[in-house]
Amino acid sequence: MNPWVAKWMKIYLKCFINLILYHRNVYPAVSFDFTTYQAFDLPQFTPINRHPGLQEYIEELVLDILSKLIHIYGLSLCIITKEDNICIERYVLSFHEFRHVDAIGVLTETEVFDEFRSCLNSLIAHLEKKVPLKDDVVSFEVVINTMDMQLGRKPE
Repeated sequence: MNPWVAKWMKIYLKCFINLILYHRNVYPAVSFDFTTYQAFDLPQFTPINRHPGLQEYIEELVLDILSKLIHIYGLSLCIITKEDNICIERYVLSFHEFRHVDAIGVLTETEVFDEFRSCLNSLIAHLEKKVPLKDDVVSFEVVINTMDMQLGRKPE
């Protein structure tokens, strides 16, 4: 994997998840902090949820994804209703679409940084246009699509 993709992917995934959780009202706006984290030189601060349990979950999820990235081709963050667990919105990252090599060779850090920045800008623009969901009616789940990956122990 491109070393710059590896470097910036962790921050990108954390921003991606927190932006959706904030803008889709999965958690109350007051549970997010805007003053300590400005990602990818975006013109606005990125909301980061302050709840230690959620922060730990996101950190573990991101580290797990990064450790298995060669086997993962997609991640979906699903907004689900609390009442009946129906997915009403899905935000998808397709990892095979991230450019790792260009026609000349390996991308520079600036090119990778700019690509992630552009993706987050597009996500923010999309989320800000959506009608907010009502308080305390949705939750989320993450679905990871894998290929060529074996789970559990190998038979002896």
